[in-house]
Amino acid sequence: MFEYKYTIYNAPNDEIFQRQCRSLEKGVPNIVKGELLHDVDDSRLQFYTHGEHRSVVRNDYYLGAVHVESTEDLTQYFK
Repeated sequence: MFEYKYTIYNAPNDEIFQRQCRSLEKGVPNIVKGELLHDVDDSRLQFYTHGEHRSVVRNDYYLGAVHVESTEDLTQYFK
C-alpha cells in the first residue's frame, strides 16, 4: 500500500508525533489533514491526502516508533 516508509524516532513519543504532523502540514503542498485514529494501545495515526497521494504519521506503540508512510517520496520535506 505505502511504498515509502520513514522512521522518525525509535520510540513512541507524542511530542515528536505532533511535530512531525505539523512539519508535513507546513511543508507538503496541497496537503489535507484527514482522520486521526487513537488505538487501544495508545497508538495514534494521522492520515493525510495530497493530490492523488496519501500519507500517514504513526505514533506506534506496537512497533515502538514514530514513523511516516506515504505513496509519494517525501524525502525533500524532511530537511
